[in-house]
Amino acid sequence: MSAVKSLAAEIRKLASSEEFDLHGYEGSQVSDLVTAAFETPLQSTDYVRITFVVGGGKKCRQKYSPELPKELSQALAALGFQEDRGASACEQCQATYKYQHDTDKDLKFMHVFPRVEIVSAEAHDEAEEWEELSPAKWCAMASVEELQDVVTKSPKVRSFAQRKAMLAALKAEQEKYEACERKMITMEALTDEEQKLYDEAQALPEKIEWATKLLEEMIEEGQLTVREKSDMLENLGSKVEALDREIAKARGEDKPKRLAKLQEAREAAASKAAVLAGKEAITHPLRHEKELRSLWKKLAALEKIENARTPQPLDEIKKLRDKPDVEARITELSEDGRGWFVSDEEYQSQLEAAKSDTLKAPAAKKSSSSSAASTGSSAAGKGSGRPQGSARGRPTNNAYELLFS
Repeated sequence: MSAVKSLAAEIRKLASSEEFDLHGYEGSQVSDLVTAAFETPLQSTDYVRITFVVGGGKKCRQKYSPELPKELSQALAALGFQEDRGASACEQCQATYKYQHDTDKDLKFMHVFPRVEIVSAEAHDEAEEWEELSPAKWCAMASVEELQDVVTKSPKVRSFAQRKAMLAALKAEQEKYEACERKMITMEALTDEEQKLYDEAQALPEKIEWATKLLEEMIEEGQLTVREKSDMLENLGSKVEALDREIAKARGEDKPKRLAKLQEAREAAASKAAVLAGKEAITHPLRHEKELRSLWKKLAALEKIENARTPQPLDEIKKLRDKPDVEARITELSEDGRGWFVSDEEYQSQLEAAKSDTLKAPAAKKSSSSSAASTGSSAAGKGSGRPQGSARGRPTNNAYELLFS
């Protein structure tokens, strides 16, 4: 979990007032923290004050961005918070904040009084448990409406592969739920984990039906990446081949009803593949990709200074002081950008691909002589009677695209 998300999660779990030091925070980190911590009301047993240390005197001022108090107040104002110099932790002062320079401590504070939904101690503990659920458990225990909102309106589960993995997880939870029911019938005791699933899982069959339909719609609309499209076409091709063998067997055994069902299934699979093959693959940008690309470039420039074989000017050497902060921010954004149902290997591959694309050397400009040679070669190609790019016509990355197109 990123530092920003970790701090926001800690704030949202508070049952009493607390103080946090924001040294090192600046820019988007501040707005991200405020949004994650205060966009929705906290659930607490009482009204609370969240105090942020945002600056100090000569001894510690270098730890804090001089813009931090301003950035924090602007982020709070964007959520509807108002400055109130007389605010305190009470019902009337919700969604307010106040700035304080404590000359005795020689520190500067921003006191935030968030919106709070008062709950019992039991409900507060239950809310903490809910936040700690794995994605699979969360999907099983959330309401249908909550699941649909997360899947369709947030970046947590946006790709075909992620939603397919989510469907598999829901089916696995359904199997566990049915196993619990069988144990209940035979009067066997459930484990604590089984009891929680049995008590709190909601509408699993309905969720499975909705997720299955959602995947079908994504295939029909071509909402798959290059890799997802290739894998799906290969799966559909294998399915068609298997159905062809079953069809031949049914003909040999003279089973007309089974034959008709198999032929119908084959036609559906082939039709689905043909539709998908004709769709352009899509791409999903990484979350925070714009800022990550900027940071990767900045880090590469700093590493170039650090690894230089010749003495560097003092102004260049001073830039290296930013390197730890740049590396920390990259780690934070990378961790925060990861969605649900994505393996470590797959996500790291996505990050490395984006980083490599960011840092690749620009293509060298062709000379006039090479351009002329290219033009001549192109003209020769046109006279050969073959489409350019493939000796056999339209290029393809998957044999099943030709089979079903």
